[in-house]
Amino acid sequence: MKQDTEELKFSSLISLRLIFSMLILGLLTLTVYWDVKDYSFVNFDDQLYVEENQNVQRGLTADNIVWAFTDATGITNFWAPLTWLSI
Repeated sequence: MKQDTEELKFSSLISLRLIFSMLILGLLTLTVYWDVKDYSFVNFDDQLYVEENQNVQRGLTADNIVWAFTDATGITNFWAPLTWLSI
């Protein structure tokens, strides 16, 4: 019985440490990146990747998923299917 109580206390302590660690990590992340909300949008490659790309313009379809994994290298000369799917 005493061992069960000790295990419960240990488990609770681990849970509290985990929650505390997650809160601290979240607060640190917010602190570091807080100023980013005031920055303007950077438009380096939107014309190539989005505006002039008919596959991206059509949205996420079965054909465009196949395109992203097979023929998309013709636009940028490198293979990045997850980039195309996330735009």
